[in-house]
Amino acid sequence: MSERRRRHAECLDGRLPTPEQYRQLIDLTADAFTAIRSFCDQPVVVFALADAFHNLPRMAVAPEYSWSWALMYFERLARDHPEVGDWYLTAFDRIMGFDAEPVSLPDPPSH
Repeated sequence: MSERRRRHAECLDGRLPTPEQYRQLIDLTADAFTAIRSFCDQPVVVFALADAFHNLPRMAVAPEYSWSWALMYFERLARDHPEVGDWYLTAFDRIMGFDAEPVSLPDPPSH
């Protein structure tokens, strides 16, 4: 699924998020800030979340926005910290319209 997901993201590269996608990306970023506060006793998770989200709000409005660039960070987060990263990757999939398999959004990670 990862290769198919990457190809999907590459097809979207250079296209700015729609206003609704941008709103959802900002909501996802706001959730990550909450998670960062909740994981303050786990600096490795905090760093991984910060790394995944630090440029997203700015890049999502830049003409050179790269869905595959953002995806790389979410895949790394899911690989290294599946307890939180799987949820963010699934949410990002939904936002970018990737539907490799029917999946409902899981409950947010407990923070």
